[in-house]
Amino acid sequence: MANSPGIIKLYSREQRQQLGADAGLLCLGHYYLLGPVLLTIFAKPG
Repeated sequence: MANSPGIIKLYSREQRQQLGADAGLLCLGHYYLLGPVLLTIFAKPG
């Protein structure tokens, strides 16, 4: 079994939108799940 550092990177809303835009996706919304955990919904344009 591979060793994992156990680090989770949390991105801000703005960073998520930019990452999606860079991948050619539209951001449909952000939703908080638990504490700082944020779900972002993306869609392919067209």
